[in-house]
Amino acid sequence: MRAKYVSILISILFLISCSKEIMTPTGEPVKIQISPQSASVRAGETKRFTVYAYDKNNNFVNITPQWSVEGDYGIINSAGIFYALPETPAPFPKTVYVVAKYGNLTDKVSVKILLPVLGVFTESYPELHYDRCPLSATNDHKAVIMMRWPPSPICCELSATYNPDEYTEGTRGLKIEITGDGGMAIKFAVFINCETKWKGGTYDNLGRDLSAYSNGKITFDVKCETANDFFIKIEENDNIDTDDYNKKFFEDILGIDPDNQWHHCEIPLNDIIPSLANGLTNISVPFGLHGANLGASSSNPIIVYLDNVLWVPAE
Repeated sequence: MRAKYVSILISILFLISCSKEIMTPTGEPVKIQISPQSASVRAGETKRFTVYAYDKNNNFVNITPQWSVEGDYGIINSAGIFYALPETPAPFPKTVYVVAKYGNLTDKVSVKILLPVLGVFTESYPELHYDRCPLSATNDHKAVIMMRWPPSPICCELSATYNPDEYTEGTRGLKIEITGDGGMAIKFAVFINCETKWKGGTYDNLGRDLSAYSNGKITFDVKCETANDFFIKIEENDNIDTDDYNKKFFEDILGIDPDNQWHHCEIPLNDIIPSLANGLTNISVPFGLHGANLGASSSNPIIVYLDNVLWVPAE
């Protein structure tokens, strides 16, 4: 019986000692540490950082630090969420530093900003908008724009759910109807006349150096409602058609007959470069779709649904 009470007493003393240990108050922090200790973030993307603080007995202390960034290409909010600015210029990577401060305690970690994913058309990733070009000398609106050719809607009609002046996010992809040898293109360009935009207006082509993506890929989702094949193109800003990338989607890229199914396509850009004379250094059309050489008969239309056109750099 005595042994039973001794056992109970020992258990009580153990619980009391544990309780005292749990309830032991922590002191002032003597050390803070940011986690993670280093990171890589693509331009336009975010990364959360956390600060851990410890007292002289290595007990955890809850604090609210002050955050800052050393460098011109990132910002951070009070919750420790770092944002790599999408305007970060090449070359990549760029290095900035995330700094946490509490009283006289400071910690600093490095962040590499990597080449961004370039969303040239996307509605499923609303954080990726068109890549903006710098303002012109006359402050004309500049952006990646969609255009159709010829300008007559008889040859290429974009879905009426889109405002042809400037595309917006939030719809279910782009519908393209081609009844002739026209097509649509995503172009780096400047509207010379902002009022008319591309509805008969004029624009200047802008070549863009995309050579940093040469080891990456272009990805997109596409469905063809009709039985006719169509061409995917990437165009240089030199007006020489023979050195552009121009392939039939089903025959040359997928190697199957046209069908009415969604396909996720990924084209390695290092496979494209041999057909582009300048090695992606002067691209005007990062993505185009057309029905050239398929005839202009309206009885053979091409109806294509397109979404999520992204240029993705190599990991």
